[in-house]
Amino acid sequence: MPRKISFITKTIYNATKIKKARSLLITTELSISIIASSLGFDDQLAFSRTFKKEFSISPSMYRKYYAEK
Repeated sequence: MPRKISFITKTIYNATKIKKARSLLITTELSISIIASSLGFDDQLAFSRTFKKEFSISPSMYRKYYAEK
């Protein structure tokens, strides 16, 4: 049971970080590296992989697409 709770907690925590990342990508000009670091990711690659897994698009492409709208 504790592993399941840990997994759920981690999933919720990551979802919260990714939601914040989406906002930062659209509303700021911070580099992706700075955004990744500020959200507690070990590095930009880990952040990019997590983001792409969630949205099927890289953070840079997400920013480009939504910044134009």
